[in-house]
Amino acid sequence: MPSAGKGAAVDLTKGNPLYLILTFALPVLLGSAFQQVYTISDTMIAGHFLGDSALAAIGASSSVYSMMLLFANGLGNGCGIVLGKFFGMGDMDRARKATFVMIVLNLAAACAITAAMLLTGDWLMRWQNTPEAVFSDALAYMYILFGGFVMTVAYNASAAFLRALGNSRTALYFLMIACALNLLLDVLMVVGLGWGVAGAALATVIAQGVSAVLCLMFIRRRFRDFIPGREDCRPEGRLWGEMASTGLSMGLMNSVYAIGSVTMQGAINGLGETVLTAHTAARKILVVMMQPATALSTAASAFTSQNRGAGEWKRIRTAIRQVMMLITGLCILIAAVLYGCGEGFIRGLIGTGNEEIIRLAVMNLCINAPLFLPEGVLVIMRQTLQALGMRIAPVLVSCIELVIKVLFAWYAVPLWGYTGASCAEPSTWVVCCIFIVGVYFVNKKKLFGDLCEKN
Repeated sequence: MPSAGKGAAVDLTKGNPLYLILTFALPVLLGSAFQQVYTISDTMIAGHFLGDSALAAIGASSSVYSMMLLFANGLGNGCGIVLGKFFGMGDMDRARKATFVMIVLNLAAACAITAAMLLTGDWLMRWQNTPEAVFSDALAYMYILFGGFVMTVAYNASAAFLRALGNSRTALYFLMIACALNLLLDVLMVVGLGWGVAGAALATVIAQGVSAVLCLMFIRRRFRDFIPGREDCRPEGRLWGEMASTGLSMGLMNSVYAIGSVTMQGAINGLGETVLTAHTAARKILVVMMQPATALSTAASAFTSQNRGAGEWKRIRTAIRQVMMLITGLCILIAAVLYGCGEGFIRGLIGTGNEEIIRLAVMNLCINAPLFLPEGVLVIMRQTLQALGMRIAPVLVSCIELVIKVLFAWYAVPLWGYTGASCAEPSTWVVCCIFIVGVYFVNKKKLFGDLCEKN
């Protein structure tokens, strides 16, 4: 396998699968945790220094931003799957061409998303029934985040590039630096300069820009073998098609169900500022608790793409079985933590004296906690099937999630209020987990049957 510099790239086709996945996943998990610091620091400072209305403004715009970010991240990770396959094959010519295509696709997506959101942001916020009391702050927060969206995509695409080559640590180091900067800028701009939620958004954009620049500088220095030359900038149509289809399918997989979240956010916004504030706080906690499954899914995807390129199908099957056992134990532990510490987390996060906000947020956590296991299995299997080249089933799962969330927004929320809204996501986890596990077992023999015997 080609070298990209000492300690830079990691071969995931040799060694104990679970050990490799765990050592890969840990930096990803820490990176995800630090990335949450971006938004959590905004939430904490807004809640403690600006009040419940500022927190509601951040929450009102978060679903639209998350939807676009999920699409961009999926695009980058999908391109990384193809790059990782070529790395596993040891084909440097196609790896360089894949890198060029990855750059073009991610840059084009970032520019298109930025333009679309800046042009339609006002309409989207009104379509979501954003309360008038927080509308101007929510719109300003969203506009600033999308104004710096190119830098956000640059960091996430760079991290996807590194992960495809087995390196999950470097992006973490740069992200740690950026998180510390974000926290300092939050204090300066929100508390010191009094710029409100706009200052919190600006701090996030600057910090993400720093992490992106550091990643790109590292790649240029340590991965010279993968930097495309002039002859690599004219890849064949088949490569464009493979990377675009894999990247777009992962992007759609991420963003289609996020459209359901946007619809659900509109229904929640209509329940008033108190419910919106409670939901924002609960979601911040739940997103953090979902990070172990997300990290394991990223690691399993990178492991699968490299081993698929090397033809090591038996290792892939073994890894899937081991990761499923691991996520079962982790999800049981996370559920116990949420039940025992959920209220303390909420109080520490937002610092509100409104007991109704606390009650509603804790209710949301208690409804979601028991069903973290199907969520974990769903997240891991969805990315693993993508890495195995199965692009349709993961997108279908996202479409199912979209339909369920829209139905809950239209019917359950008007009938049962925030209780109905809190039940929407865990319901999608159960249904979609059953579907995607069924798809895996139906296709298991086709994927591994004869090839496993050869290995």
